[in-house]
Amino acid sequence: MTKYRFSEELPTDNDSKLKKARARHILNTKRADISKPYRVYTVNKEAYTAKGYWQEDGKLYKDRISFIKYNKYQTAKKIALNILNTTTEVAISIEDIKKSILYIIYKDKTLVLRVKYSKRTANKKDAIRYIKEYTALNGGATLELKGGLYNISSYK
Repeated sequence: MTKYRFSEELPTDNDSKLKKARARHILNTKRADISKPYRVYTVNKEAYTAKGYWQEDGKLYKDRISFIKYNKYQTAKKIALNILNTTTEVAISIEDIKKSILYIIYKDKTLVLRVKYSKRTANKKDAIRYIKEYTALNGGATLELKGGLYNISSYK
């Protein structure tokens, strides 16, 4: 036997509970999008949140990476240039989380990478496999352990 639902049983947009729930959802998604969308990648051997893998001349290198989060690109770029001038770093990266853009800032130029490949897995063996694959394909990848999951991302 099939049960039919009539239109008066279905919730409508005029229902106050539904309106409040939608408004709360929109507010929460906007807050998540606005809060500090730029991450400056710095190499810090003491406190790190991620590992960066990159390949050059057939050799695989690994860095310990920390993130500093900012609201505006200009602020993040000033900090990156300050780090370049005061340390021996060759380049500093700024990631735009919203648009999936990675800016690699050198002392004399800025390189922009736009295509992002990313995977999320709970298995460590799968994470290592994705790191090797992305490093061979794109020349580098970042591995971040966040909330019990391995986040692997790579730009081309």
